[in-house]
Amino acid sequence: MDGPPRSRLPSAIAAALLLASLLAAGLLLRGREGPGGGAGVPGEGPKPDPAVEAVLAKHPDLAGNRVLVLGLDGADPLYVADALDAGRLPNFRRLAEEGAFGALRSQQPMLSPLLWTTIATGKWPTEHGVLDFLIRDEDDPEKRTTVSSRNRQVEALWDIAGRHGRKVAVVGWLASHPAERVNGWAVSERTERLAYLFGQKPLPTDEGKTWPPELMEELRPLRREPPEVTLAEVAPFLEVTPEEYRRLCRDDVYTDQNRVNNMRLMLATSGNFEAMGLHLWREKRPDLLCLYFEDVDAACHNFMAYREPITWKPLDEERILAFFKDAPAEPGKAPLDPAVVKAVVERVRDRAAGQPPLEVAEDQRGYLPFLWELATGADPERVRRWGRAVDAAYDEADRILGEVMAAMDDRTTLLVVSDHGFKYGEDKPPFDSSFKSKPGGANYHREDGILGAFGRGVKRGARILQMGPGARRPVDLGKWEANAARWRRLPAPPAKGPPDSPFSSHPLVLARREFPRERLCGGATLHDVAPTALALLGFPKAKDMPGRVLRDLFDAALPTEEIETYESGRSTRLARERMERDERRRLDGGGADPVEDAALDDAMKQIAAVGYVGTAEEGPIRALLHMVASYVQERRFEEAEEALSEALKASTPGGRPRLLVQLGDVRRSAAVGDTQRSQGALDGAAEAYRTALAEKPGFLPAIVGLARTLEEKGDRAGALPLWEEACGLSDNPTMDLRHGDALRQSAEGAEPGARAAALEKAIAILREVKPPSGDPEDPAWKEFEAVRRNYLGMALVDAGRFDESEAALREAADLLASYVKPRNNLSVVSMRKSWQALEEARREQDPARREALLRTMAKHREEALLWIDGVLAIDEGNPKARYNRAEILVRLLPADPEAAEKELLLALESAPNYRRARQLLDAVRAALPGRKDAPPPPR
Repeated sequence: MDGPPRSRLPSAIAAALLLASLLAAGLLLRGREGPGGGAGVPGEGPKPDPAVEAVLAKHPDLAGNRVLVLGLDGADPLYVADALDAGRLPNFRRLAEEGAFGALRSQQPMLSPLLWTTIATGKWPTEHGVLDFLIRDEDDPEKRTTVSSRNRQVEALWDIAGRHGRKVAVVGWLASHPAERVNGWAVSERTERLAYLFGQKPLPTDEGKTWPPELMEELRPLRREPPEVTLAEVAPFLEVTPEEYRRLCRDDVYTDQNRVNNMRLMLATSGNFEAMGLHLWREKRPDLLCLYFEDVDAACHNFMAYREPITWKPLDEERILAFFKDAPAEPGKAPLDPAVVKAVVERVRDRAAGQPPLEVAEDQRGYLPFLWELATGADPERVRRWGRAVDAAYDEADRILGEVMAAMDDRTTLLVVSDHGFKYGEDKPPFDSSFKSKPGGANYHREDGILGAFGRGVKRGARILQMGPGARRPVDLGKWEANAARWRRLPAPPAKGPPDSPFSSHPLVLARREFPRERLCGGATLHDVAPTALALLGFPKAKDMPGRVLRDLFDAALPTEEIETYESGRSTRLARERMERDERRRLDGGGADPVEDAALDDAMKQIAAVGYVGTAEEGPIRALLHMVASYVQERRFEEAEEALSEALKASTPGGRPRLLVQLGDVRRSAAVGDTQRSQGALDGAAEAYRTALAEKPGFLPAIVGLARTLEEKGDRAGALPLWEEACGLSDNPTMDLRHGDALRQSAEGAEPGARAAALEKAIAILREVKPPSGDPEDPAWKEFEAVRRNYLGMALVDAGRFDESEAALREAADLLASYVKPRNNLSVVSMRKSWQALEEARREQDPARREALLRTMAKHREEALLWIDGVLAIDEGNPKARYNRAEILVRLLPADPEAAEKELLLALESAPNYRRARQLLDAVRAALPGRKDAPPPPR
């Protein structure tokens, strides 16, 4: 059947922005036409799809299957592997040994309501419509409210399964309030107290908490209120005295100032979701249960900064000023006064009790929470008393996993998922991990969550490969055996490389362990969960779900059929329900929903302060930028531009430069991904940056964006003065790094004297620039030094100083195991040495000497290929590594132009606008018989 047209940004969005009600007015009514009613209740809503029913009939062996999706927010696969190596988490060990385990790639922005809705729907945020934690209130555009189930514009997997006769249950899923009419049972997240809803009181009535409404009475005896949580239950997490527990544990809401009480609320919520979810699973026997727990993420945000190693250390005045120097200014915010920084640092240093509040100018007050956090660091006493909370939260998640496993029958398949990971080692940011951390608690998130599968049909001991940094395509398992053989020849990884753990999902580790191909899955993303869960129940995959069915994890055959879409007019039903609700309110006396108002009125200031969310005034623009981020990931650049153009029309003058930089960034991304409009997109990016600079002279993000754009256009001479200007405006040493590299690039094609002078100047800059931190154990120091030594190595190799270059690049590679650029550049060093030996061999008259030079060439050629294999072990789609390998196959003996052609096509598949790869491909095809008329590479 015909699928729905791909929706574009609604034309009403401009009016919605001007009215400061983007989501309520602009997105609520967006969607596809269709009948109304409850999506998952047979007889009340959309009828079963005949195409789906036909597929279900072809797979009667799957008809009795049950699927349990267990959501563990924030659980990190690297942490779990480390804990398993240490002998902890026995149920995760069982998951990894008897089932499948590995990494699940997240998406940007890594904000939980967006991510869990993607997991439930298999759709991007631009499609499913959940774009932030808070949205404009439907009834009052001047107010904000928490995102709800009404904002989701597409079917969730429980809607799809329920519409086709499967019984479903949903417990605690984010953005599921009010509970939806499903073919089964639903318990919304607002039934309990969730940590991300800082400051919000529990809802005063049961309205909207469950479906059917009377289910709440059945579940009430299973629930505990927070006062029933004992000190003995909190003790494994925190060191608290009985007197402290009585004094601190009185509030019914999460606050940043009372993390002991937060732990009590977390345990009450977790216990209640566990009791209700397992009760429904055992007593109601649904075919599908989606059960969510927030514990790990909430504990990490509250306490990760106090877990060893401690990266949240006090910053001095210089580093605090550097922290703020290059941050984009917020509309209407005055520049930070260095005197205020000095006053805060001195106040923290004195730590005298009873000091009066710090008096600063009104336009500086907004900086104080940021400054205080950066200047204080982690309290050593809290480190001692709270440092075990995160480990205990993982232990609790492991216990819950064990209870879920014990409740499974022989027809059940369990999927264990998390929406993102959480940094826990030396890579943790140097500030608080709290939701309300002013520098940004979400910066603790890591792009890989966990994915596990257990039970019916799951391959025993399967692994889901970790994809390369930023990658969204799975590893090509068709090449696994050949790649693994090459990777096993690589030198042992550096000390900071991936640990040689039996629970690792890193391709390099699994290759060295000679892990069998038949038990591997090439990688997974959030978009894969919904189609996989549906396939386990016998459902076909919808073509408008961008993910895939993870067949490699299962011995059982899953449906291969596809349909166009499962969508059935959800947004139209939502609009109808809203009109019915408004009519009921009018008849009852009108006005806003008293239940929502009672819960929100006292909490708005608290919620607006949450680092995830931003202020009420920023809400529409913030949600729009989340939409833009999703469009860019989907490579829907025109719609991203359209969204930003509408935002610019509605923005205040102070906010325009920041949005113009965003527009330039989107156009640069479009240029990288689309050769047909590459030059025009780069010209458009340059225009956006120049407009930002005209409106705000000296705006550093615009200068940097314009410099990068000119470099991408090949105008290195034009980029160089911009980097020099950036260095003059900023004390950030990163600008000096970029300036040094710009000098190196400007030397390309220059006459010999000018080239040598530029390279020497670049080398001098790159040797002298100092990192922002002097602590070699500081993750910021390691990252900076890795980049500096990589740039220095590139300048040295261009100067022909190969041994110095190799030393610098090896140091860069050892500092950051996941940083592939120095490995790529080490292959270039080996290539240059090999070319040098080949050229000398061609000129050499002495046969013995010529033979020795050819052996030297072969040795360096092999070294270059090994370094490239090391890059591809981390990032299989890396286009630079593919290009470098093609150069070796073309320019060094023995030449293999056919293999070089394949490598260049792979490079262009990942980076269609890679000019050098396209030029080399044209040259290779011109030299190969019959290749002149070969099909062009992808564009």
